[in-house]
Amino acid sequence: MNENYFYKDGKDKDFSLWYQITGLFSLGYYLTQSLKVYYKYKTLTYNVVSFADSVMFKWAKRFLIAFLMLIAIRILFFIVNPEWDEFGKKFWYYVCFSILFYYMSISGYTNSILSATSFRVSPLNFDADFKFEAYGPGETELPISIQDNDNFEEDKNEIPDFDLWKEKIETLMLVDKMYENPELVISDLSNKLSTHSKKISKVINQGFNMNFNDFVNHYRIKALIQKIEEGEHNIQTLLSLAFECGFNSKSTFNRAFKRATSLNPKEYIEKYLPK
Repeated sequence: MNENYFYKDGKDKDFSLWYQITGLFSLGYYLTQSLKVYYKYKTLTYNVVSFADSVMFKWAKRFLIAFLMLIAIRILFFIVNPEWDEFGKKFWYYVCFSILFYYMSISGYTNSILSATSFRVSPLNFDADFKFEAYGPGETELPISIQDNDNFEEDKNEIPDFDLWKEKIETLMLVDKMYENPELVISDLSNKLSTHSKKISKVINQGFNMNFNDFVNHYRIKALIQKIEEGEHNIQTLLSLAFECGFNSKSTFNRAFKRATSLNPKEYIEKYLPK
């Protein structure tokens, strides 16, 4: 090299302001890209599987949180330490930075992503917002709230016999009870109806204003509530009833039940079925 690595004052060139700012922007860029990939995966998963919570990798969330902390601590360091280039005085920053960096590296390496979905699959339509509303015993209507009726009606016309497809899908849930399959995916429905998955997803998104995962869980919760009303919870545990209805874990069951009724299972029984 024709020039020394260090400046004449003996300082490391890695501490140059332009270099540090470039590094900060680089971290921000990669965080943005990581968030895009994660939310793309999340959207796709909720549209094609009925066990989305089981494949929403917690380690990936922790990874992104650690990444955000990495940027936050860097920005904070620049603000509160004008003399940030004095390495010896600010060793705590580099220790924290190193711990977070190694955590992210090891976590990403040791958690291989094995899922039922693929990024090579084109993302399905996920335009509709949805909201579960609390409902009690005996209610049969879907607990949904249409956020945009105009767009909803317009989109319905894109699929011939839209209402007929809705009825076919409902029949698979109410009569065939496909929701009881804990590994149910949207292709199971499309194969049953001899059509493609994108049409099924579109009808569910626009016709019921839900994604596939929440649509299936809705019927699982309704089936569970019916069992509770029939007193089966006095014979079996709630968890065993949940497994019979298609849930594959206690945490997923509790989250879905709370979202649908605004109560946990115990509170629901105490409120609607007091002894």
